[in-house]
Amino acid sequence: MRRKRGRVESETRSWTTRRSREFPFLSLPRLHRRLAIRPPLTFSPFLLRSPLSLLQSQVPGLLKQVLKQLGTKSLPTKQAGFVLLRELVAVLRGGLDSQAVVVCTRVTDTFSTSGSSNTAPLTAETLSFLGQFFATHSVAVYQSYLPKFVPQIVRLTQDKSQRTSIDAFVVASELAKSLRQSLHLPLAAGLAPFVEQIYKAATDVLEGNFADVDVRIKALDTLADLLSFEGDVLEPQYPTCLEILSTSLGNESLRLPALRSITRVAGSSICQGEVFGAWLLESLQTVAGVLRRGTRSVKSAAFDCLEAILSR
Repeated sequence: MRRKRGRVESETRSWTTRRSREFPFLSLPRLHRRLAIRPPLTFSPFLLRSPLSLLQSQVPGLLKQVLKQLGTKSLPTKQAGFVLLRELVAVLRGGLDSQAVVVCTRVTDTFSTSGSSNTAPLTAETLSFLGQFFATHSVAVYQSYLPKFVPQIVRLTQDKSQRTSIDAFVVASELAKSLRQSLHLPLAAGLAPFVEQIYKAATDVLEGNFADVDVRIKALDTLADLLSFEGDVLEPQYPTCLEILSTSLGNESLRLPALRSITRVAGSSICQGEVFGAWLLESLQTVAGVLRRGTRSVKSAAFDCLEAILSR
């Protein structure tokens, strides 16, 4: 019995040794070492910061290098620089306040050299950045550059390139939304002339027959944004601009965007007065007539428009 028990113990030890060699993770000493309590890790404050805070800490150095490259003569380099700035302000929701003077200077310099087919991609990226810049910064940051910005934007709305005209009207809409920080406060002094310049650019396209449908749609959106945010400034122009909105309902290609524009204007508390009230009553009948002959999307937009008018 004693010999048999010794043979069993020997075979058990050899089996354990063999299994430990084949599967090291089953080895008890190693398993114990793996499960042993280790001392707590020490984290660097750098690792505890969020990605957004890390990006913000890199902004000064990044802006310095990007703005330096925007001053070069290489068009692809400038284009890539404005793409980077656009993505940066989109993530940070701003962040260029301290460098606004240099940024605005680079934008105006780029617009001054636009107009040829070679500069069209650069102009498109510059407009895209400027729209994002207006959307994420207060008017106090760029107000001093509006005398240069607005004429250049107006000029680009009449560009021979359809894509450039559309992008320019998108930027004009973002500017219209950004000029007034609160609908409960009056428009800051000195901004009314810029509103009138953008208004004239939009109405010139809508009243003329030289622009494509896509450009006219963007001009209609810009006019609606101007009335929704600066309608009190444009009160003397109500007979003209409100008639343009009503007339657009008769154009099949503009009917849907016109309904959405009227919905936004009717829902804004900026527009007031007898002329505006009379136009709302007239629009109520016109929009109700659209329900009888419109498509499904047009009828849906018409119901939203009627709700906005009746909620006044």
